[in-house]
Amino acid sequence: MKGFLEQDGLAVLFTTLERLSDDTTRASKSTLITSMELLQCVGCVKAVMNSRTGLDFVISRED
Repeated sequence: MKGFLEQDGLAVLFTTLERLSDDTTRASKSTLITSMELLQCVGCVKAVMNSRTGLDFVISRED
């Protein structure tokens, strides 16, 4: 977890969430796939926030 956070993994997750949320060009067939990708990213953010290491990391950052 510490290595993931030190290599800016949380920022990558948030960027991915933003990209997936803003992607209005996807066909309706891809809506389910996009929803699953969003859920997986949210699950990863949740895992970070549920760990002591992740919570300490987020609290210690100013940004």
